Amino acid sequence: MIFFFIVRESDLLTENPVYVCQYNFEKADWKSLIEDILAEQDNEEFSWLLTKLSAESLEFEAEKPQKLIIKLVEKHISKKRLSEKSKS
Repeated sequence: MIFFFIVRESDLLTENPVYVCQYNFEKADWKSLIEDILAEQDNEEFSWLLTKLSAESLEFEAEKPQKLIIKLVEKHISKKRLSEKSKS
């Protein structure tokens, strides 16, 4: 899994560790996730189709792989179950 963040100086806030990593990576089905990523890599819905160079078009194209990753992660990696005993 790849995590990346773009942080501006005005966005420097302390995150609650309970919400930072909401997925249970220890129980992930990595083999199936990789297979689905490879199967979806040629899907037109997630293909990079940059026709003009602008901030809006770059943002739109950058969201495509993000949507694919979220879709497949939610399919193959369960979320952690939080309770009142969870550390914050």
